[in-house]
Amino acid sequence: VTALTALLAQKPPPANADQARLLLSDAYTSLKQYDQAAVLLRQLLAGEGAREEALLRLAWTQYKSNDLAGAATSFLEFATRFPKSAQVPSALYNAGLAHYQLKQYGPAVAAFEQLAKQAPKSPEAKTMRLCLGLSQRELGQHAAAAKTLEAALADGQLAAADQGTALYAAGLARAATNEHAAAAKHFTALLALGADHPMHDHGFLALARAQEQAGDLAAASATLADFLARNPKSALRASALLTAGEYAWRQQAPAKAIPYLKELVALQDAPPAAAYRLAWCHYELQDFAAAQTVFTQLGGQPGEFRAEALYMAGRAAEQAGQVPAALKLYE
Repeated sequence: VTALTALLAQKPPPANADQARLLLSDAYTSLKQYDQAAVLLRQLLAGEGAREEALLRLAWTQYKSNDLAGAATSFLEFATRFPKSAQVPSALYNAGLAHYQLKQYGPAVAAFEQLAKQAPKSPEAKTMRLCLGLSQRELGQHAAAAKTLEAALADGQLAAADQGTALYAAGLARAATNEHAAAAKHFTALLALGADHPMHDHGFLALARAQEQAGDLAAASATLADFLARNPKSALRASALLTAGEYAWRQQAPAKAIPYLKELVALQDAPPAAAYRLAWCHYELQDFAAAQTVFTQLGGQPGEFRAEALYMAGRAAEQAGQVPAALKLYE
């Protein structure tokens, strides 16, 4: 920085001043002094030389300084002003990536699609398909997202973490278009990546949901039972317990539902729906004392279940022969 600053201070300016400014901007960027780098690059853009190099460097400087909006604008400007540059695929890819990181999915898709059109055989055109597919799904373009993500998976070049993300998103996209068997295949492939994969637990629950949507409630229940047996400390355990209890209830198996729901109700901040379903399971099994207890507890809490819970607590008390208790609950 010192040497280049001294060189640029010479009068008259040296013949290689533009190159010196580029190098000095690189030095500032390496030192994470992004504002100083940007000042130099904008000076070059205002001049006659080195505009191509300056604009691309400015885009990268903005990206590295977390000015993602500015970076996206500069990358796209570069692709427009210098369409014959070998760096256009990289610029379009990084413009799309910046928009994606900002959750600006429409502009991200536009940048990625421009890349696919202008440089379909470039490495960036393959690399971008994961983010393109994820952006399409966020926009509700589920069929397009599934096609894009499945193409990315077919290449076999995704890292393990990205592969799991693509499988999960492709499964959700297929499920959104009611292709539940295809969705289940993606979620099953995700589980095959191993329990250490960050999307593993999500894949289990999504697989159960796809099986349920396909009409195979027994398979969905088995998937959840397997998940709960394997993952006693999962952050998704509460959700799995509630769903497993609900699926057992729908299969007219309240006795199978009760262990799941009891465990869930014992947790802190358990959803009222769990106690509601647990009480009904006890009632269906004619365990009226247990049903009365749970319904009464639920009836003591504000919420959508309160009135019905108090009424059913009274019904359970009646069935148990506790008429005075039933009258009090009805009152």
